[in-house]
Amino acid sequence: MPDDLPSALPHDLDVDLVPPRQLPFFRRLLARLMGRGLTGLRSQHTPSWSQGHADGYLNGHIEGVREGYEEGYLDGQESGRQVLVISDTRPARHRGPKVDDHLFDDWRLALTPELKKRIKADVAEKLPAHAQPSAAQWKMIFSDTPSTYVIAGAGAGKSTSLVLRILLLHHYLGFELNAMTVVTFTRESRKDFISKLIDVMALWGHVLEQKQARELVRTFHSRILPLVRSLPGFEQLRAFENLSSQSSGLEEVDSNPFDLRINDAQRQQLNLCYRDLYAGNERFREVMAPLYRHALQLKELDRDHPDVQKRVAVTELSSKRDEEWCDTVEDLWIRAGAWP
Repeated sequence: MPDDLPSALPHDLDVDLVPPRQLPFFRRLLARLMGRGLTGLRSQHTPSWSQGHADGYLNGHIEGVREGYEEGYLDGQESGRQVLVISDTRPARHRGPKVDDHLFDDWRLALTPELKKRIKADVAEKLPAHAQPSAAQWKMIFSDTPSTYVIAGAGAGKSTSLVLRILLLHHYLGFELNAMTVVTFTRESRKDFISKLIDVMALWGHVLEQKQARELVRTFHSRILPLVRSLPGFEQLRAFENLSSQSSGLEEVDSNPFDLRINDAQRQQLNLCYRDLYAGNERFREVMAPLYRHALQLKELDRDHPDVQKRVAVTELSSKRDEEWCDTVEDLWIRAGAWP
């Protein structure tokens, strides 16, 4: 609001008039009588009218400026405000399943015919005859899209082709090794792939350290677990397949997920899980009771069955041994004078 507004009456009036309530008693009484007289005569007191006009103008001007300033300030504030509108533009009805064309970006590797001839010539020169790729393997190696999938059985040469694919990307096309990841399923296959990769890269003049190769080639668990552990609340997550009594580390997540044997730590977790379920889940107890009774019962076998004959022989030996032990213990009690 401006600070230069008038705060008093103008000084160009003919006489300085004051309100009657500020006059002495007799002058105030006389002013009231004269005012009633002027009213009765329907006459106007010019100085009083001029002073009232000036006072009304002053008050009206101040109030008008104040209201105008407030309205202008609000209008300017509204016009200068930045409003962010969030609208839900999702369709009300769900669309049916469709093919996701944007899972991988549509781009191609710069594999020219001249470059392919050069790569084939280098491979023929540096690799032995038994390690030369077949026509199908060359098709996989020279695929110009990053979203190539290959279906092949064991021993078909997938690892060998993938090593040459990495060589193509790094040596011939300039892709950095730290931008790639090779995922294997077992620790043994990882070691084999790392060995092949180091040997092939060395033939092309690239010295690949073991640490760098291990960071490039990872097992499934060693690649997934760090991603899951980055989520809030999963910092100490450990996969059951890799659970062990040893301290956790990178080697922990590189074990074989298809190993059918369980260690002591895994067995302990299974026992705890079974105990908690049996104690707190009635349905679990109902399901497990018939299995438990069945496990206690021996399968009925024929008298001439080999297992029956074996059990009979073992039982007879145990019976004779028990009889000898009973006689020995009884004799010792008698010698000690403690046998009744």
